[in-house]
Amino acid sequence: MHNISNLLICNPPSSRILDVIVKEYKINVNDKQALSAVCGAILNLTNCWNEDEEDPIGHLERCFDGIISDPFYARHKSYEGEAFEESYAQLHCADYAIATSSGEAAISLIVSALTQAGDTILVSESIFGTTKNNFKLIQNNDGRKVIFTELHNINSWEDNIKRNKPKLIFLESPSNPLAELGDIKTIKTLSEKYNSILVVDSTFAPAPIYKPLKIGSDIVIESATKFIDGQMRVTGGVLATNNKYWFEDLFKVRNAKGYNQVSFNALLLSHNMKSLEERVLLQSKNALKIALELEKSQYLTEVMYLGLNNHPQHSLAKQDFERCNDKIKGFGSIIGFKTIGDFDSTKKFGNATMIPVRANLGAISTILTHPISSTHSRSRLTQEDILAAGVTPNLLRLSVGIEEPDDILERIQQGVGKFKQ
Repeated sequence: MHNISNLLICNPPSSRILDVIVKEYKINVNDKQALSAVCGAILNLTNCWNEDEEDPIGHLERCFDGIISDPFYARHKSYEGEAFEESYAQLHCADYAIATSSGEAAISLIVSALTQAGDTILVSESIFGTTKNNFKLIQNNDGRKVIFTELHNINSWEDNIKRNKPKLIFLESPSNPLAELGDIKTIKTLSEKYNSILVVDSTFAPAPIYKPLKIGSDIVIESATKFIDGQMRVTGGVLATNNKYWFEDLFKVRNAKGYNQVSFNALLLSHNMKSLEERVLLQSKNALKIALELEKSQYLTEVMYLGLNNHPQHSLAKQDFERCNDKIKGFGSIIGFKTIGDFDSTKKFGNATMIPVRANLGAISTILTHPISSTHSRSRLTQEDILAAGVTPNLLRLSVGIEEPDDILERIQQGVGKFKQ
């Protein structure tokens, strides 16, 4: 990566901006290293400066030809984007990473760059509603054959892989909204014979607790809008891989199709990643405490959390989460639970909790979602798709934040009061 300190020496900010930076961060105006630590605010550029004063045209030509790798146009790459990508790659122990404008952009990029018309893509049924529609559009408009299969049915995976020999396999693990796991190691073993590219969306369990590349995934993607941002301020996507050739193809297609992340968003995501592990571990700890308490409620018929001993995939979760980090650091902050009521009474329950209702997750504040009214709504998906994702009218999804668990439980108890009336 380019030495940003040198950039500041060659292209110092205006005296007015420099005064603000020096006063705000209380640093010496001559300390270029210290300035470089905060220079993101002044490198938010669409076109970077040209350092070759004798041959500026030749310099730009070499940039376009790839001879010079420095950022020169924001859609191509940016200093902020590169910093975010390097941080994300390190987090997953990967060689390469690419930032995109959203999680769906990352998915579309992978399909565009690594498959072609006529190829088969095998996708798990249990996925985010928008992702389901994205793959349907890919099938209808881009000439790919898309087949959906049950996430936790290994026999179904084996049968579909053998019969269809997919070029690409995509699954969410943990899935949206039930936080179910895919058996990544087994699916990879089944698909190796056909050289299928295995892509895992691990948005529900970020790298501090879960690293799919370590257990068989070829590419890992995340919606950076969720845990990585954690503040509900930035939209973004990101992927990581160890395959140089895929990375090069992905990089070219991202630039050609404009799937890039804007510099300022990349800067914010880089800053927020510094607290990612601390946030995720606390959220996971809180979620386990809340899930254990929710299990005791007579007004809930089912509580789904990977950290519970009675969860049907608890053993797989322990195995994979430990394999990712040498020890289990947590099971994530997403809890699914079903009330004893129907569609209307479940909505009343959710509204009464006074927990913020959002179509988001992973933030530092706790969020409640009624999937069938939002992320997996009847207006967006067919009834068949809704059932395949495990979504029912009485299902609620809780994304636990960093608040005191007792405060969250107290709010949930307010919802329970609706059933007592």
